[in-house]
Order: sequence, then structure tokens, then C-alpha cells
Amino acid sequence: MIPCNVTDFSKTLRSITFTRRLLYMTGIWPLEVRESLCISYIIYGIVFNILALLDVIRSIKTFRYVLAIVMENMAVVTALTKILVLRVKSRPLSLFLVETKGDYTADNYQNHEEKSNCHTKYDIG
Repeated sequence: MIPCNVTDFSKTLRSITFTRRLLYMTGIWPLEVRESLCISYIIYGIVFNILALLDVIRSIKTFRYVLAIVMENMAVVTALTKILVLRVKSRPLSLFLVETKGDYTADNYQNHEEKSNCHTKYDIG
């Protein structure tokens, strides 16, 4: 049997802190949505996509150039979609973050079984 170790939540907390800082800069951190910053990123993404579409229409006969524009725009479209989804779903995400905040401290668990990070190893053969 593999010995049980107490679960370490430090990486989880670091990840949440990094995500909070990144989303706060874009104005879409679920616990503190800043509309002006969020709207400016959305407008920038829409303008960028419109200009790229006009560039594709202008040079439709050059396949390599059109392909390069489409590939470049995929990252912007993905980022814009994620920003919009996070903005729309900010209320449920904020409720989830508030409810699970206490779960990232090992002291909140009552017994050793809850604190442990046990994995059972099955011997085959």
C-alpha cells in the first residue's frame, strides 16, 4: 500500500491567484467585473476581426495571404469568445468561487482520510 500524504493546495491557490490577476487585467474576474475594461477588449476584438475580414475580401485571390489572415484571426476569435463567455457566466462563476473558497485549505477537513491524497494501486497478475 502506498503511504498517504496530506494534500497540498499551494499549487491550486497559486493557479487561482494567477488566474485572478490575469482576468482582473481584462476586467472579467467573476468576483469583480469592470464593465469599461471588458467592453474595450470586446470592441477591440470586434474591430480587429472586421479589419481582417476586409483584408481577406481585398486580397481574396492570394490563397496563402488569406490563409495567414485566417490563422492569425483564430487566436483573436478564441480569446474574444472566452472573454464573452466569462462575462456572460460571471455570476455563476462568482458563486462557485465563493462557495469553494474554503475547500483549498487542508485545515478545513475533519479526518485524515479527507486530508489524504491516497491512490490505491491494484496488482494485476
